[in-house]
Amino acid sequence: MGRAALRQGDFTAAVTHLERAVAESPRAADSHVWLGNAYAWMAARVPMAEKPRWGRLCLASYRRALALEPDHVDAHFSLMNYYRHVPAVFGGGLARAWAQAGEIGRRDPARGAQARALLLEQEGRGAEALQVILDAAAANPGNYALNFLLGRLAAAQGRNLAEGEAALRRCLDLEPTESSQGPAEIQRLRLQIAQRRQTMDIAVDDSSAKSPPANPGHAHIQ
Repeated sequence: MGRAALRQGDFTAAVTHLERAVAESPRAADSHVWLGNAYAWMAARVPMAEKPRWGRLCLASYRRALALEPDHVDAHFSLMNYYRHVPAVFGGGLARAWAQAGEIGRRDPARGAQARALLLEQEGRGAEALQVILDAAAANPGNYALNFLLGRLAAAQGRNLAEGEAALRRCLDLEPTESSQGPAEIQRLRLQIAQRRQTMDIAVDDSSAKSPPANPGHAHIQ
C-alpha cells in the first residue's frame, strides 16, 4: 500500500503505510529503502524550515537498509540520489554521490552506468553522460531504465536523436521498473525529439536557401 500511495503522489499516506511496514518487519531492507524514498518526496514538498527533518529521516532509512544488506543496489542508488540533491553542508554533495556510483557499478554495471550518467549530466557534462548511456544501452538493449535515460538525454540535448527515438520505442515493449516513468512520459519525449528534428530540418533548409549561388564563370576563370 505504501508503494502504491507513493506512485499515486499521496506522500503522507505513503509515509504512514511504510512506517507501519518497517515497524512490522524492521529487518526488511526493501521497506527501509521505500520509506526513505517517501521521506525524500516529503522533503521535496514541505517548506524550507521542515526540509532538514525529513532529510535526516530519509538518510537514516537508506543507511539502515545498507546496514541490513550492504549489497542492496536500490539502497545504494537511492543514497546516491540523496547525496546528489542535497548540499554537502546537510550531509550530501557530489563527492559522496560519486562514491555511491562506484559502489553501484561494482555490484551492477548497468545501474552503475545509469548512476554515472546522471552525475555527469548534473555536472554539466552532457556529452559524456550521453556517451556513457549509449554504450550501456547497446550492451543492455533490454534494460528499460537505460533506454529511457538515453531517450531523455537525447531529447534534452538535441543529439543522437535517432538513437534516442529508437530507445524510447524499445521502452514501449519492455517492462518498466517500479520507479520508472511510464508511457505518457515516453510519448512526451518522443514528441520532443520529433520537434527537435523538425527544427533542425528547418535550419538546414534555411541555411541552404541563404547560401550564395556558385559562380557560373568560375570554371572558365581557372
